[in-house]
Amino acid sequence: MATAAALLLTSLIGLVGCGAEEGTAEPVFDVGAPTASGIDPALASVAADVERLAVRLEGFYRSEDAYPRDLAGALASLGPAGQELSEGNQIGTYVYDEDAVEFRLCVEAPGGAWATYDTAPMSVRETGEGGCPDV
Repeated sequence: MATAAALLLTSLIGLVGCGAEEGTAEPVFDVGAPTASGIDPALASVAADVERLAVRLEGFYRSEDAYPRDLAGALASLGPAGQELSEGNQIGTYVYDEDAVEFRLCVEAPGGAWATYDTAPMSVRETGEGGCPDV
């Protein structure tokens, strides 16, 4: 069951896209109520947020040629990058790899659902409950 839910969640995340180019329509990801698949809406919400946010921040940081070095810098960059999280969600962890010029981040919901994203492979890496792990 968990594997089926993870596969469905991964498929749904694919609907979010890899960032829109100028002039293209933004994909819509409606979390809605729990479905027959059993996917937790909070988990779907953080997974969608981390996917969208990481891709767009990556583009912003590359265009500005300035990656934040820590969580405080990542949080401060949200406004200038024109990014917001879904209501209640927050960035729990952010780690920048200066040698690879890549970052990993985790978005968490108030109830503890979380999802991590790694820009090296450009994908959601893990999801879970209990708050963001160290990335």
